[in-house]
Amino acid sequence: MRFHGRSVLRVGYVGPWLIPAILLLTSPAVGESYRNADFIKFSVAGGAALIEVSAPWCAPCQLQARALRVILAQPAFASVRIFNVDYDSQKEALRRFDAKLPTTLVLMKAGGEVGRSVGEIRQDRLEWLLRNRMGDAERAWP
Repeated sequence: MRFHGRSVLRVGYVGPWLIPAILLLTSPAVGESYRNADFIKFSVAGGAALIEVSAPWCAPCQLQARALRVILAQPAFASVRIFNVDYDSQKEALRRFDAKLPTTLVLMKAGGEVGRSVGEIRQDRLEWLLRNRMGDAERAWP
């Protein structure tokens, strides 16, 4: 292909979605990287943990992470520790938490699972799940 007398390599039409897609390719992780020893120590102490399964290429993970950042900034969730499991590289952790897909959230309290969500990206529903499964009074589903 020639452009103003110069040879140009044509890659193909990328469309208007390229810029938003590039912006989304940042790490979606909200919490610290999952390490089994750290998680076991925290669980034995009886703390509340949120296991977040995500991948850098997963667009819904980006939306979920954005909603979680807003929710977890609230003082009510200051004691919740977030562990991020990388979907591509931490296969043993995926088996441990029975996570089949990115966007899986597993809520743990005192070492036991108290809640789970797969694919939810709405902020109001994620907040409901965290509040109701981490000990606050039952509220109506949004």
